[in-house]
Amino acid sequence: MDPCIFREGTVVSQEDSTVKVRILASSACAGCHGRHACGSAESSPREIEVRNVQETFLPGEIVRISLLKKSGFQAVWVAYLVPVFLVLATLILAYTLTGSELMAALSSLLSLLPYYAIVFLFEQYISRKFQFRIQKMNATQI
Repeated sequence: MDPCIFREGTVVSQEDSTVKVRILASSACAGCHGRHACGSAESSPREIEVRNVQETFLPGEIVRISLLKKSGFQAVWVAYLVPVFLVLATLILAYTLTGSELMAALSSLLSLLPYYAIVFLFEQYISRKFQFRIQKMNATQI
């Protein structure tokens, strides 16, 4: 079995074979005992859609959702690493060609527009790559 990332969540709703689950997304330091004194610890609720579910889930039910680690790494590439590389490459190229820091900065930021437009256009394809699985929680898993 492939290694997975697991999160506990609460079922919000179920329509046909799609279940909406609310999880608490927290930063790495949210579990630190000193987080109350530090301003960088943050957590926020997020809703995740789990598609192609065969079981029935009730709103308020505690569930466990999983995602393949491989898919998590792909999401990091799409959301963070490719845009950073794109901005840096455009910045270097534009500065080399124009010699103007202002033009280089503007063009590097504007290079994100077509990237995110493409991501938006292929949203359905990309979302199929990130398939979540859902399991009911029972006493042996807690």
